[in-house]
Amino acid sequence: GNLYAGVHVDFMGTDPAIFRTLGDRPAVRTEQYDSRWLNEPVFIKIQKIPDSAEKNDDKLYFFFREKSLDASGGSAPSVLARVGRVCL
Repeated sequence: GNLYAGVHVDFMGTDPAIFRTLGDRPAVRTEQYDSRWLNEPVFIKIQKIPDSAEKNDDKLYFFFREKSLDASGGSAPSVLARVGRVCL
């Protein structure tokens, strides 16, 4: 089967990624070093949730929090809860 993960790939914690590896399909991951995709995320949980009786409709939900890129006016960035979805 495939392995899906939300982790920091490097030992310094500067390269967060949601990725798929193993299995018979090629490995794929979020864009590297692009804070528009993931901005200092803290991954909380991954949950597989069936979308219908059809197994091919299943989804993975990634629950995490991250710093907002919307901070303006010199205010400190806020931390927001996020949900990411991956179609299986």
